[in-house]
Amino acid sequence: ELHLGINTPQGGALYYDVKADVMFPWSGFYINLDGTSKKGYTFPMDWGRRGSISIPPGEHGVTFQVMAFDVEGPAESSSSGVVRIDDVSFYPTILEDFEGGRIRAKNAEF
Repeated sequence: ELHLGINTPQGGALYYDVKADVMFPWSGFYINLDGTSKKGYTFPMDWGRRGSISIPPGEHGVTFQVMAFDVEGPAESSSSGVVRIDDVSFYPTILEDFEGGRIRAKNAEF
């Protein structure tokens, strides 16, 4: 498991690149927000898969989790159960002031 804490007054989006070598029913990769699963991957994929989850305002915990399941029967899976994560970034929500024609964020105004 990989844990990430985010404290955001306005909310935003968490983006990541993922390469998952998992295969249902033997293994899976999940992204959880505050203990609730938001995204799941249960099949192998190459790099280039860009994922994201919405983050509401407040303090939150994000967990990247690889799980191996107990499966009866032949344990013949061609997957390694390895997941690679890269380029994790958080983009806060930008509030727009439509009447004033300005865009403002916490410490910036355009």
